[in-house]
Order: sequence, then C-alpha cells, then structure tokens
Amino acid sequence: MLFRSTSAWNFIIDELIKRGYTPLQFGLSKNPTSLEKTVKILDIPLRILAACYYHIGNLIALDSGDHHLMLSVGGKVNILHPPSGPLYNTTNWHYTEDLWKGELCRAKYYLFDKYKDILNNYL
Repeated sequence: MLFRSTSAWNFIIDELIKRGYTPLQFGLSKNPTSLEKTVKILDIPLRILAACYYHIGNLIALDSGDHHLMLSVGGKVNILHPPSGPLYNTTNWHYTEDLWKGELCRAKYYLFDKYKDILNNYL
C-alpha cells in the first residue's frame, strides 16, 4: 500500500517546509512511523492532543481517529484514503456537505495515489 512507505509522506513534508510550514508528527512511540524533517510529539494525553489540534487548526492524515478529533475542535482536515472496496466504503465513512447543516464542510478527501492534490488544492 502506498502509505505504508514513507516516500509520499516525505514528498508532502518537503513541500510543506518549502511553503513555510513546520510539519508536526503526533503519535505513539510504540507504533512509530518515523518521518524525517518533522517535529515529533509522541505519547501525549488525548486532552493535550485535542488542545494542540485546536491551536494548529489543519491536519493531513489517513482516515483515522485523528481527523475526527481535529474536526471536533473546529479544525480542517485533509484525509488520504484508499479506494472503495469490501473493507472501506467511501459513502459510509466520509463527511459530506449535507452533514454540515449549512456550515462549510471542513473535510476534504484524497485517494492515496492522488496525495499531491492536497498540496495543489487545499494548502
């Protein structure tokens, strides 16, 4: 799978740095995906993570709990996901405009192999 390797993430990270961003990498030290050129913030309590996300306001992530947390604190998310298949159905898992009840949808989805579109379309 494309996002098991770090090459696509490193491309995104390099582009963010060129644009003046400081890429932060949150996670658990027991389950690391070590990405170069990121500031690692590991093993922090959920409450502190939510506070960090509130202040950061923008997240690039896989379709995981992190993007739900970012949305819950009012942030924007850029979500990389696999194509629909037997184990993942985009109609069941994606936030859509109709769920936001008049508010601008703050979730944007990108297929794994279209990861460069995040940099072209959103940031």
